[in-house]
Formats: sequence, C-alpha cells, structure tokens
Amino acid sequence: MKSRGFEVRQLYLRPAAMTHAWAAGYPWEHVAGDYGMAEGNLAMLMMRTADNLRHAANLVDVFPDAAVTAREAIG
Repeated sequence: MKSRGFEVRQLYLRPAAMTHAWAAGYPWEHVAGDYGMAEGNLAMLMMRTADNLRHAANLVDVFPDAAVTAREAIG
C-alpha cells in the first residue's frame, strides 16, 4: 500500500502478543509486568478487544465464518 502512495499506520505487535499470552493461559498478574504495560491499560485493551469481537460477531450475514469465530473468541 505504501508503495502505491497510501498512508500506512505502524503495526504494533506488543498488544497482540500480550492478548495472546493471556488468552493462552499466562497469568494476568504477569502479563502486564512482563510486557511493560500498566494493568489498567491492559484491562482497557481486553475490553476494547471484546467490544470489537462483539461487532464482528454481528456480521453473520456478510462474514458468517468470521462471525462464528468472533463469537467463540469472546468466550
């Protein structure tokens, strides 16, 4: 996209890695400390992620497979 003149945001992988670690069973108490993020910021990240998944889960008519996956991920 960048080579075609589109503006591209920087991709931050740390939040994805933190979310994956917690979802995989790494203790909550350790995730924030090990990844250098305040616990409140990590909690807000999880709430925003769940909210985005709820939106994706409602796209059943357009993206049925993604909607099912999002619904499962919320759990």
